[in-house]
Amino acid sequence: MIFFRSKYKFYFKFISKIKIIFILCSILFLIIYLKKNYQDRVLVYSCCDEFYSHYIPIFCNALLRADKLKKIDIEIGVNINNLSNNEEKALEFLRKKYSYSKIKIDYNVFESNKSGTFYKNYKIMRNSVRFVAQPNIKNKYIYITDIDILIFVNNFYLELIDDLKRRKSCYSNIIRMNTKQLTGLHFIEYDSYYPIGNLDYLPNTNINDEILLYNIMKNKNIQLNNATQYRPVFGIHLSPNRKYVSSNGPIVGWGADIYKFQWIEYLKSNDFKYIYPLLDQTIIEKIKKLNEFYSINETDIN
Repeated sequence: MIFFRSKYKFYFKFISKIKIIFILCSILFLIIYLKKNYQDRVLVYSCCDEFYSHYIPIFCNALLRADKLKKIDIEIGVNINNLSNNEEKALEFLRKKYSYSKIKIDYNVFESNKSGTFYKNYKIMRNSVRFVAQPNIKNKYIYITDIDILIFVNNFYLELIDDLKRRKSCYSNIIRMNTKQLTGLHFIEYDSYYPIGNLDYLPNTNINDEILLYNIMKNKNIQLNNATQYRPVFGIHLSPNRKYVSSNGPIVGWGADIYKFQWIEYLKSNDFKYIYPLLDQTIIEKIKKLNEFYSINETDIN
């Protein structure tokens, strides 16, 4: 009887040790996974003035819906004191639903007046602010983009990471043909780009934003090459400055032709149904034009 009890105790202790080892290993693997997930996180960054700030809710919503791996943080610099109550309500909804992501709005990042746009002591083009302002959120990668682009490609950043690794570079972008300028969609390792430092090496900082970006990269001694023309948009450029043509023709510059399915899917989503009545009228007008282009009616989205 004593023998069986001793044997039982031995097995019990053995099994207990196995359980402890299993639990410790599970915790270790979880820490490694979370650390890797954090290290691979992507910050999407943009800046906008008081006119483009109305894009913020729908811009953020499109990004978060496309982030199936839950690795995106969003930061936006504006030149205003606050968003509208409706826009804040829309962001509150998104923050709760996509709690794994950060949505940060930085107010009064730059100043615009009759004399022009100013960041710190530099007079620059409004489009250039996103390339010179340093965001407060730091991730391994940063994607600097336009605020009026709605991204509909799931986990788009994986393609950009693959591109920079394929080229053995710290960035993914292209030099525009026969120019000394990059494009306005810039993906780069955060530590390779920041801090920007001063721009005193430029005789004039109030230049085209893509030329300014080119000069910043050159000044940081980052090797620029045109080995590939890979530079996708990943979505619809809902721009107020690009020519719109109704359903009788293409939307020039909006790049909407291939995203009808994704757009209809978005219109049917609970996200869209919640934020749509909270959007500014200028954005609602763009949505109506896009629906017109796609010939979308109520039966398509109900």
